[in-house]
Amino acid sequence: DAGKFAELCNRVLDEMPDPRLSATRQQKRRIILLGYQERGLQMDGKLGAAWKVNRQVAEVIRGKKVTAESDGAAITIPEILGLSLSLQESAWRLVEREAEYLDLAGRSTEAIKLLDEAAIVIKESWPKWSSGQRFYPTKVLATRAVILDFLGFRIEAMAAQTELEQMLANQQPSINSYINLKMNLLRNLLRRRLTPELLH
Repeated sequence: DAGKFAELCNRVLDEMPDPRLSATRQQKRRIILLGYQERGLQMDGKLGAAWKVNRQVAEVIRGKKVTAESDGAAITIPEILGLSLSLQESAWRLVEREAEYLDLAGRSTEAIKLLDEAAIVIKESWPKWSSGQRFYPTKVLATRAVILDFLGFRIEAMAAQTELEQMLANQQPSINSYINLKMNLLRNLLRRRLTPELLH
């Protein structure tokens, strides 16, 4: 319902943008509404439409005007580096979603290529970010580990999961994402038939 309402709001804003808001506030509002719309479409199983909306958000971040019918290009990692910190948070969310849609479309190799590129930048920027700014980059790294595991690269997936766990050690991560990360790591360790000492 939230997604459908957000879609209605976006269609209204296509025709009647609010002149009282600055361009920056209009941009932020559009990003939020499109995000709700994308998630609603995904929950309804309309993955193609959700993917399209995800790329529309990328165009909004670029400062372009979009409508419900607009197509767009996926956000790129070099583009993210040139954004303000507030827009970077939204952009990392797009990377996570883009990788998920590529994976669901059977283009997992492309998803991993995108996530590998993202991982390099995230690891370099990690010390500069606050806990809040690390939220979506954390999800990007977690998604990378999951897709590596799905593709059968279990040693690489296990290394990625362990590295992310170490990166999160000094902060308070989302309890759900942290539990999922630990469970995936344990599952991979068990597949490797490692000793109880190494499991500990």
